[in-house]
Amino acid sequence: MQKTQAYDFNFFLEQKNFMKVVDTLEKFEEGAVDKTSDAGKDFLRFKRQLYKLYEVQNRSVEEHEAFSLRVDRRSLNCLYNANLRFVEEVAKAQHHEKMADYGMMGNKVLKKKYLSPRRRRGITFFGLAAMGYWNLTALSLMCGGSTIPLLGIAFCSMNFMQSFNQSYNISWIEAITEGEHAGKLRLKIGDSPYFGRTIITNTFETHTLVSCGADGMGGGVTGSNFMRVMEYTDEATGEVHYDGVFLVSQDSWRDFRYLEWVNGQKNPLSQTLIPFHDLETKRTIKKREEGAYYGLGPQYFQARTVRFANIGTDNEIDSRIENSPHIVDETLRKMADHYGKD
Repeated sequence: MQKTQAYDFNFFLEQKNFMKVVDTLEKFEEGAVDKTSDAGKDFLRFKRQLYKLYEVQNRSVEEHEAFSLRVDRRSLNCLYNANLRFVEEVAKAQHHEKMADYGMMGNKVLKKKYLSPRRRRGITFFGLAAMGYWNLTALSLMCGGSTIPLLGIAFCSMNFMQSFNQSYNISWIEAITEGEHAGKLRLKIGDSPYFGRTIITNTFETHTLVSCGADGMGGGVTGSNFMRVMEYTDEATGEVHYDGVFLVSQDSWRDFRYLEWVNGQKNPLSQTLIPFHDLETKRTIKKREEGAYYGLGPQYFQARTVRFANIGTDNEIDSRIENSPHIVDETLRKMADHYGKD
Protein backbone atom coordinates (compact mmCIF):
# COMPACT_ATOMS: atom_id res chain seq x y z
CA MET A 1 0.00 0.00 0.00
CA GLN A 2 2.86 2.35 0.83
CA LYS A 3 4.48 1.69 -2.55
CA THR A 4 1.29 2.55 -4.45
CA GLN A 5 0.72 5.72 -2.44
CA ALA A 6 4.32 6.76 -3.13
CA TYR A 7 3.90 5.98 -6.86
CA ASP A 8 6.96 3.71 -6.72
CA PHE A 9 6.71 2.23 -10.22
CA ASN A 10 10.24 0.77 -10.18
CA PHE A 11 9.42 -1.48 -7.22
CA PHE A 12 6.70 -3.28 -9.18
CA LEU A 13 8.42 -3.23 -12.56
CA GLU A 14 11.58 -4.83 -11.15
CA GLN A 15 9.69 -7.88 -9.89
CA LYS A 16 10.58 -11.09 -11.80
CA ASN A 17 6.99 -12.24 -12.27
CA PHE A 18 4.91 -9.23 -13.29
CA MET A 19 1.83 -11.40 -13.80
CA LYS A 20 1.87 -12.18 -10.10
CA VAL A 21 2.10 -8.46 -9.40
CA VAL A 22 -0.97 -7.89 -11.58
CA ASP A 23 -2.88 -10.68 -9.82
CA THR A 24 -1.99 -9.24 -6.40
CA LEU A 25 -3.06 -5.72 -7.37
CA GLU A 26 -6.37 -6.94 -8.84
CA LYS A 27 -7.22 -8.98 -5.73
CA PHE A 28 -6.24 -6.02 -3.51
CA GLU A 29 -8.50 -3.73 -5.54
CA GLU A 30 -11.41 -6.19 -5.37
CA GLY A 31 -11.22 -6.77 -1.64
CA ALA A 32 -9.81 -3.63 0.00
CA VAL A 33 -10.15 -0.58 -2.27
CA ASP A 34 -13.06 1.84 -2.01
CA LYS A 35 -13.29 3.14 -5.58
CA THR A 36 -15.43 6.12 -4.57
CA SER A 37 -12.83 7.58 -2.19
CA ASP A 38 -9.88 9.78 -3.15
CA ALA A 39 -7.40 7.11 -2.07
CA GLY A 40 -9.22 4.53 -4.21
CA LYS A 41 -9.14 6.81 -7.25
CA ASP A 42 -5.40 7.39 -6.73
CA PHE A 43 -4.86 3.62 -6.59
CA LEU A 44 -6.74 3.07 -9.85
CA ARG A 45 -4.78 5.85 -11.51
CA PHE A 46 -1.50 4.35 -10.30
CA LYS A 47 -2.49 0.89 -11.55
CA ARG A 48 -3.32 2.15 -15.06
CA GLN A 49 -0.06 4.07 -15.27
CA LEU A 50 1.89 1.03 -14.06
CA TYR A 51 0.32 -1.23 -16.72
CA LYS A 52 1.03 1.31 -19.41
CA LEU A 53 4.68 1.63 -18.35
CA TYR A 54 5.07 -2.13 -18.43
CA GLU A 55 3.57 -2.23 -21.91
CA VAL A 56 5.95 0.45 -23.19
CA GLN A 57 8.94 -1.15 -21.47
CA ASN A 58 8.34 -4.52 -23.09
CA ARG A 59 7.63 -3.44 -26.66
CA SER A 60 9.85 -4.65 -29.45
CA VAL A 61 11.91 -2.29 -31.57
CA GLU A 62 9.43 -2.61 -34.44
CA GLU A 63 6.48 -1.84 -32.17
CA HIS A 64 8.25 1.23 -30.76
CA GLU A 65 9.00 2.54 -34.24
CA ALA A 66 5.49 1.97 -35.56
CA PHE A 67 3.86 3.52 -32.47
CA SER A 68 6.18 6.55 -32.46
CA LEU A 69 5.74 7.30 -36.17
CA ARG A 70 1.97 6.90 -36.04
CA VAL A 71 1.29 8.97 -32.93
CA ASP A 72 4.06 11.58 -32.92
CA ARG A 73 3.84 12.57 -36.56
CA ARG A 74 0.08 12.90 -36.40
CA SER A 75 0.32 14.93 -33.20
CA LEU A 76 3.05 17.16 -34.60
CA ASN A 77 1.03 17.74 -37.76
CA CYS A 78 -2.02 18.76 -35.72
CA LEU A 79 0.05 21.04 -33.51
CA TYR A 80 1.75 22.60 -36.52
CA ASN A 81 -1.57 23.32 -38.26
CA ALA A 82 -3.08 24.67 -35.04
CA ASN A 83 -0.09 26.95 -34.53
CA LEU A 84 -0.33 28.27 -38.10
CA ARG A 85 -4.03 28.98 -37.57
CA PHE A 86 -3.35 30.71 -34.25
CA VAL A 87 -0.58 32.89 -35.72
CA GLU A 88 -2.84 33.79 -38.65
CA GLU A 89 -5.70 34.82 -36.33
CA VAL A 90 -3.39 36.87 -34.09
CA ALA A 91 -1.91 38.67 -37.10
CA LYS A 92 -5.41 39.34 -38.45
CA ALA A 93 -6.59 40.74 -35.10
CA GLN A 94 -3.51 42.95 -34.82
CA HIS A 95 -4.09 44.20 -38.38
CA HIS A 96 -7.66 45.24 -37.59
CA GLU A 97 -6.59 46.95 -34.39
CA LYS A 98 -3.87 48.89 -36.22
CA MET A 99 -6.30 49.97 -38.91
CA ALA A 100 -8.67 51.25 -36.21
CA ASP A 101 -5.76 53.13 -34.60
CA TYR A 102 -4.82 54.70 -37.96
CA GLY A 103 -8.40 55.90 -38.34
CA MET A 104 -8.36 57.57 -34.93
CA MET A 105 -4.92 59.14 -35.46
CA GLY A 106 -5.75 60.73 -38.81
CA ASN A 107 -2.51 62.06 -40.27
CA LYS A 108 -0.59 61.64 -36.99
CA VAL A 109 1.77 58.87 -35.88
CA LEU A 110 0.79 59.29 -32.23
CA LYS A 111 -2.32 60.87 -30.72
CA LYS A 112 -3.32 60.97 -27.09
CA LYS A 113 -6.78 59.62 -26.28
CA TYR A 114 -9.36 62.19 -25.23
CA LEU A 115 -11.05 59.90 -22.72
CA SER A 116 -8.25 57.78 -21.34
CA PRO A 117 -8.83 55.56 -18.28
CA ARG A 118 -7.10 58.20 -16.16
CA ARG A 119 -9.45 60.93 -17.37
CA ARG A 120 -12.51 58.74 -16.92
CA ARG A 121 -11.40 58.14 -13.34
CA GLY A 122 -11.01 61.91 -12.91
CA ILE A 123 -14.53 62.51 -14.23
CA THR A 124 -15.80 59.97 -11.69
CA PHE A 125 -14.08 61.88 -8.90
CA PHE A 126 -15.62 65.11 -10.21
CA GLY A 127 -19.07 63.52 -10.07
CA LEU A 128 -18.46 62.40 -6.49
CA ALA A 129 -17.31 65.90 -5.54
CA ALA A 130 -20.39 67.45 -7.14
CA MET A 131 -22.70 65.01 -5.36
CA GLY A 132 -20.95 65.70 -2.07
CA TYR A 133 -21.29 69.45 -2.50
CA TRP A 134 -24.94 69.12 -3.53
CA ASN A 135 -25.72 67.03 -0.43
CA LEU A 136 -23.31 68.83 1.91
CA THR A 137 -26.00 69.60 4.50
CA ALA A 138 -27.16 66.01 4.79
CA LEU A 139 -23.58 64.69 4.90
CA SER A 140 -22.65 67.20 7.60
CA LEU A 141 -25.53 65.99 9.76
CA MET A 142 -24.55 62.35 9.21
CA CYS A 143 -20.85 62.94 10.00
CA GLY A 144 -21.41 65.28 12.94
CA GLY A 145 -19.90 68.26 11.17
CA SER A 146 -18.76 69.51 7.76
CA THR A 147 -15.04 68.72 8.18
CA ILE A 148 -15.08 65.16 6.84
CA PRO A 149 -17.41 65.92 3.85
CA LEU A 150 -15.32 68.96 2.87
CA LEU A 151 -12.10 66.90 3.03
CA GLY A 152 -13.71 64.28 0.80
CA ILE A 153 -14.85 66.93 -1.68
CA ALA A 154 -11.35 68.47 -1.71
CA PHE A 155 -9.76 65.03 -2.25
CA CYS A 156 -12.06 64.25 -5.20
CA SER A 157 -11.49 67.71 -6.70
CA MET A 158 -7.71 67.35 -6.50
CA ASN A 159 -7.86 63.95 -8.20
CA PHE A 160 -10.03 65.42 -10.95
CA MET A 161 -7.60 68.27 -11.60
CA GLN A 162 -4.60 65.93 -11.46
CA SER A 163 -6.14 63.59 -14.04
CA PHE A 164 -6.44 66.46 -16.54
CA ASN A 165 -2.94 67.78 -15.93
CA GLN A 166 -1.23 68.16 -19.32
CA SER A 167 2.05 69.85 -18.45
CA TYR A 168 4.90 68.56 -20.63
CA ASN A 169 2.66 65.84 -22.13
CA ILE A 170 2.92 65.09 -25.83
CA SER A 171 -0.60 65.34 -27.28
CA TRP A 172 0.32 64.19 -30.78
CA ILE A 173 3.26 63.64 -33.14
CA GLU A 174 3.08 64.29 -36.86
CA ALA A 175 5.54 63.45 -39.63
CA ILE A 176 5.88 66.54 -41.83
CA THR A 177 5.87 65.74 -45.56
CA GLU A 178 5.41 69.17 -47.15
CA GLY A 179 6.73 72.71 -46.75
CA GLU A 180 10.01 74.04 -45.44
CA HIS A 181 10.06 71.52 -42.57
CA ALA A 182 9.49 68.44 -44.74
CA GLY A 183 11.27 65.40 -43.32
CA LYS A 184 10.97 66.60 -39.71
CA LEU A 185 8.56 65.95 -36.85
CA ARG A 186 5.92 68.26 -35.41
CA LEU A 187 4.99 67.67 -31.77
CA LYS A 188 2.23 69.29 -29.75
CA ILE A 189 3.17 69.80 -26.10
CA GLY A 190 0.21 70.27 -23.79
CA ASP A 191 0.34 73.12 -21.28
CA SER A 192 -3.29 72.69 -20.16
CA PRO A 193 -6.25 70.44 -21.02
CA TYR A 194 -7.18 72.77 -23.90
CA PHE A 195 -4.05 74.70 -24.87
CA GLY A 196 -0.51 73.84 -25.85
CA ARG A 197 2.37 74.67 -28.15
CA THR A 198 3.83 72.98 -31.23
CA ILE A 199 7.52 72.34 -31.74
CA ILE A 200 9.58 71.23 -34.75
CA THR A 201 12.49 68.82 -34.46
CA ASN A 202 14.51 66.30 -36.45
CA THR A 203 14.12 62.57 -35.93
CA PHE A 204 17.75 62.13 -34.89
CA GLU A 205 17.19 64.63 -32.06
CA THR A 206 14.68 62.37 -30.27
CA HIS A 207 15.08 59.24 -28.15
CA THR A 208 13.53 57.63 -25.09
CA LEU A 209 15.17 58.24 -21.73
CA VAL A 210 13.23 55.81 -19.55
CA SER A 211 10.11 53.70 -19.81
CA CYS A 212 7.53 54.08 -17.05
CA GLY A 213 6.42 50.71 -15.70
CA ALA A 214 7.30 48.37 -18.59
CA ASP A 215 11.05 47.74 -18.57
CA GLY A 216 11.03 44.76 -20.93
CA MET A 217 11.65 44.66 -24.65
CA GLY A 218 9.34 47.09 -26.42
CA GLY A 219 8.38 48.91 -23.23
CA GLY A 220 9.67 52.20 -24.62
CA VAL A 221 7.14 51.98 -27.46
CA THR A 222 4.06 50.33 -25.95
CA GLY A 223 4.01 52.06 -22.54
CA SER A 224 4.43 55.53 -21.12
CA ASN A 225 7.93 56.92 -21.44
CA PHE A 226 9.93 60.12 -21.18
CA MET A 227 11.18 61.35 -24.53
CA ARG A 228 14.21 63.58 -24.76
CA VAL A 229 14.35 66.16 -27.55
CA MET A 230 17.90 67.47 -27.72
CA GLU A 231 17.09 70.43 -29.96
CA TYR A 232 13.76 71.83 -31.11
CA THR A 233 12.16 75.01 -32.42
CA ASP A 234 9.01 76.59 -31.05
CA GLU A 235 6.83 76.93 -34.14
CA ALA A 236 4.96 79.99 -32.86
CA THR A 237 7.94 82.09 -31.74
CA GLY A 238 10.79 80.60 -33.77
CA GLU A 239 12.95 80.25 -30.64
CA VAL A 240 15.39 77.35 -30.48
CA HIS A 241 15.47 75.31 -27.26
CA TYR A 242 17.66 72.48 -26.05
CA ASP A 243 17.27 69.37 -23.90
CA GLY A 244 13.51 69.15 -23.57
CA VAL A 245 12.01 66.16 -21.74
CA PHE A 246 8.37 65.33 -22.42
CA LEU A 247 6.01 62.54 -21.41
CA VAL A 248 4.49 60.17 -23.97
CA SER A 249 1.33 58.79 -22.39
CA GLN A 250 0.49 55.11 -22.55
CA ASP A 251 -3.13 56.04 -23.27
CA SER A 252 -2.43 56.98 -26.88
CA TRP A 253 -3.12 55.67 -30.34
CA ARG A 254 0.20 55.09 -32.05
CA ASP A 255 2.00 53.61 -35.00
CA PHE A 256 4.25 51.22 -33.08
CA ARG A 257 6.78 50.72 -35.85
CA TYR A 258 7.19 54.44 -36.48
CA LEU A 259 7.40 55.19 -32.74
CA GLU A 260 10.10 52.56 -32.39
CA TRP A 261 12.12 54.50 -34.95
CA VAL A 262 11.42 57.86 -33.27
CA ASN A 263 12.25 56.60 -29.76
CA GLY A 264 15.43 54.72 -30.67
CA GLN A 265 19.00 55.99 -30.44
CA LYS A 266 20.22 57.25 -33.82
CA ASN A 267 23.55 58.36 -35.24
CA PRO A 268 23.09 61.87 -36.73
CA LEU A 269 26.11 61.31 -39.00
CA SER A 270 24.68 58.17 -40.61
CA GLN A 271 24.12 58.44 -44.37
CA THR A 272 21.05 56.20 -44.19
CA LEU A 273 19.25 58.28 -41.55
CA ILE A 274 17.24 60.56 -43.87
CA PRO A 275 16.41 57.86 -46.48
CA PHE A 276 15.19 55.50 -43.76
CA HIS A 277 13.08 58.24 -42.19
CA ASP A 278 11.50 58.96 -45.59
CA LEU A 279 10.88 55.23 -46.09
CA GLU A 280 9.09 54.89 -42.73
CA THR A 281 7.00 57.99 -43.43
CA LYS A 282 5.93 56.69 -46.86
CA ARG A 283 5.08 53.29 -45.35
CA THR A 284 2.87 54.91 -42.72
CA ILE A 285 1.05 57.07 -45.28
CA LYS A 286 0.54 54.11 -47.61
CA LYS A 287 -0.77 51.93 -44.78
CA ARG A 288 -3.18 54.66 -43.73
CA GLU A 289 -4.49 55.18 -47.27
CA GLU A 290 -4.96 51.46 -47.91
CA GLY A 291 -7.54 50.61 -45.29
CA ALA A 292 -7.73 52.73 -42.14
CA TYR A 293 -11.08 52.42 -40.35
CA TYR A 294 -12.16 56.06 -40.19
CA GLY A 295 -15.08 57.39 -38.19
CA LEU A 296 -17.33 55.24 -36.06
CA GLY A 297 -18.42 52.76 -38.72
CA PRO A 298 -19.16 49.06 -38.26
CA GLN A 299 -15.59 48.03 -39.12
CA TYR A 300 -14.21 50.24 -36.34
CA PHE A 301 -16.63 48.91 -33.73
CA GLN A 302 -15.98 45.30 -34.75
CA ALA A 303 -12.23 45.80 -34.57
CA ARG A 304 -12.49 47.40 -31.10
CA THR A 305 -14.97 44.95 -29.59
CA VAL A 306 -14.39 41.49 -31.07
CA ARG A 307 -11.09 42.32 -32.86
CA PHE A 308 -12.57 41.30 -36.19
CA ALA A 309 -13.64 43.29 -39.23
CA ASN A 310 -14.42 42.40 -42.81
CA ILE A 311 -11.46 43.20 -45.06
CA GLY A 312 -12.72 44.31 -48.42
CA THR A 313 -12.29 48.02 -49.15
CA ASP A 314 -11.40 48.79 -52.76
CA ASN A 315 -8.02 50.29 -51.90
CA GLU A 316 -7.06 47.33 -49.74
CA ILE A 317 -8.05 44.74 -52.36
CA ASP A 318 -6.15 46.60 -55.10
CA SER A 319 -3.09 46.86 -52.85
CA ARG A 320 -3.15 43.14 -52.04
CA ILE A 321 -3.47 42.20 -55.71
CA GLU A 322 -0.58 44.49 -56.64
CA ASN A 323 1.76 43.46 -53.80
CA SER A 324 1.06 39.70 -53.78
CA PRO A 325 1.30 38.44 -57.39
CA HIS A 326 2.22 34.87 -56.35
CA ILE A 327 -0.93 34.58 -54.21
CA VAL A 328 -3.04 35.98 -57.06
CA ASP A 329 -1.57 33.48 -59.54
CA GLU A 330 -2.16 30.58 -57.16
CA THR A 331 -5.76 31.66 -56.54
CA LEU A 332 -6.43 31.97 -60.28
CA ARG A 333 -4.94 28.51 -60.88
CA LYS A 334 -7.21 26.94 -58.24
CA MET A 335 -10.24 28.73 -59.67
CA ALA A 336 -9.37 27.49 -63.16
CA ASP A 337 -9.00 23.92 -61.88
CA HIS A 338 -12.34 24.11 -60.10
CA TYR A 339 -14.48 26.08 -62.54
CA GLY A 340 -12.60 25.50 -65.78
CA LYS A 341 -10.49 27.87 -67.84
CA ASP A 342 -13.47 29.25 -69.73
